[in-house]
Amino acid sequence: MNSPHCNLWMATTVLLATFSLHAPVAAQETAAVNARLETEKKSEAKDTKKGTSEISEIVDKLEYPELQVVPRASQRLKIEAAEEDRNWFYAHWTLEVSGLATLATGMTSDQRRDNLNENDVKNAQNLSSITKAIGAGWLITGLFLGFQQPYRSASKVIAHTSSSEKGERAALLKERLAEEALERPAKTLRVLSWVSVLTNVAANSVMLPFMTDQGRILGGFSLLLSFLPWMFEDHAITVYDKHIEYKKKIYGPLSGLGVGYDSRGHEAYPMTSLSWNF
Repeated sequence: MNSPHCNLWMATTVLLATFSLHAPVAAQETAAVNARLETEKKSEAKDTKKGTSEISEIVDKLEYPELQVVPRASQRLKIEAAEEDRNWFYAHWTLEVSGLATLATGMTSDQRRDNLNENDVKNAQNLSSITKAIGAGWLITGLFLGFQQPYRSASKVIAHTSSSEKGERAALLKERLAEEALERPAKTLRVLSWVSVLTNVAANSVMLPFMTDQGRILGGFSLLLSFLPWMFEDHAITVYDKHIEYKKKIYGPLSGLGVGYDSRGHEAYPMTSLSWNF
């Protein structure tokens, strides 16, 4: 028979043997769990860092929309400068055609009515001279503006100015100067288009009462052509407006700040809200 002490000793031996068998397995499982937790923490930290980096990159780009628009202002300026060599003489054709029509109205002295009195004839002659001057003036203005080749001139100046700068500052300087070069002719042509329409309409209108029926047909056609700058937008205006349109599509204003909540960490964090316009 086994004594109580012998039984106790055997039970203790069995427990120790069992513990010695399971202890390495438990240690391995614990190590695996710890390693998995460490990997998850590193992955979360990496994702957080990546997300923060991407947000920072987006915010940094928003500071300089001039560098994000496609095509850039400098690229569009080069494109337009290359076209100026071929189309400078008809680049502002709406001013030229409307001015030529007004000039033609002023030169039709043979189309005046025969029943005009001496005073009317004198007024008609004076108005004819004014009409010819207005028409010739707008024809010359259109040709002169094209002959100046503002895009080519600005492109050369910008290339010389930005050559001494390097890096992002140089790129930003180049694009802002290019935008100004696109804006100048557009602003000028907006004003000239209005002045052209008003003066040509007035010049043709005052000539109609002194003209014969056949002459009034010519005068009426010239009057219609006076509205060309309003019917067809000048190319310089179109170029600048299109550039601003593309620029707005890639730039959205900062709309506000908010607070986010991390459900895993059970903590709040500041959040930037952005709105994008497309």
